[in-house]
Amino acid sequence: MNIHLQLRGVMERIVERAIERGYATSKTEVVRMALANLDKELGLSEEAEYRLLAERSFREVWDNPADEKASKFYEGKEV
Repeated sequence: MNIHLQLRGVMERIVERAIERGYATSKTEVVRMALANLDKELGLSEEAEYRLLAERSFREVWDNPADEKASKFYEGKEV
């Protein structure tokens, strides 16, 4: 599915900050992470496969100690 999404104001700043702080590498990744988190919170997908994929995506971003920004996050330093 392809979508065109316009974000302004607070939503735009959230996307920019997520990238600046190293939580995501692109706007698309921010949206994917947000959707995965929404599914995790609301249980929108019934298929366990999607949940496992979302959890794996989160782990790839957060559990990479070789990633400088992730390491700083884990150490409690400002990123």
